[in-house]
Amino acid sequence: EATAFAKLAAIYAVVYAIIGYVGTCTVKGYEYEDYEEEGNVKSAAPSAGQMIKALAENRPALAVLTMQVVKMLISSIGGAVMVYYCTYNLGDVNAMSYASVPSTIVGLVPVLLLVPLYKRFGNAGTGLIGCTLAALSLLAAVITGVPSVTFYVVITTVQSLGPVMVSAVVPQCIMDCVDYGEWKTGHKNTSVIMSAYGIGTKIGLAFGTTVAGFVLDAVGFDPTAATQPANVLSAFFHLQFTAQLAVYVVMGLLLLYIYKIEKKLPELKKEIEA
Repeated sequence: EATAFAKLAAIYAVVYAIIGYVGTCTVKGYEYEDYEEEGNVKSAAPSAGQMIKALAENRPALAVLTMQVVKMLISSIGGAVMVYYCTYNLGDVNAMSYASVPSTIVGLVPVLLLVPLYKRFGNAGTGLIGCTLAALSLLAAVITGVPSVTFYVVITTVQSLGPVMVSAVVPQCIMDCVDYGEWKTGHKNTSVIMSAYGIGTKIGLAFGTTVAGFVLDAVGFDPTAATQPANVLSAFFHLQFTAQLAVYVVMGLLLLYIYKIEKKLPELKKEIEA
């Protein structure tokens, strides 16, 4: 057990390295020439400082990046405390397994409906629907206190629609923000935005378990104890439900802002082409 996770991580590292190498060798890169031609003279490509400034001025992109960070953060926190919540609060660690099957099946539904959802509500609108469903289910959990394992399975199944729908549209929203940034600043800074997107994902994942660890340490969680005091059980509950509810409300507000920008994109793209 002491070395099992290290060995598993090493296996993953080798697999990722091989896939990354094959991808680099076989996939042709995409280059965008961000300059204008004026006769035989080509203006200089923008500097790194100009590209970073363009990102700072791209408020929709900053909103999406913030959403990605908090989404990955709360996902990491929820995953870190789920086993403890099911073990100590619900008294049945198998509740995770009971919930995972229907959650996985139900999570396929919005994936299959992404095209009609996009046509009707757009990228941000689809994500906003997911946030609303997740927030309502989490609110029901906070109000009721999740009285049984059956209730937990139902709530978790409905709530699972949120992450699926948001995760499906966030990459599309970030590409819409690239177009907005080009209209706003004159620079199509795809590389900077996507780099920031990747960094935001890693930050959320890295600090999620750390935050959960700090909270559990602060309330005096003892992993060797058969039962836990009320304050520890309360911490499990709020990390599992209340914190996620707050995050989905924040993401919903950010998506509402992006939704308003998204409505203007066809007009902005015409101006860019002109």
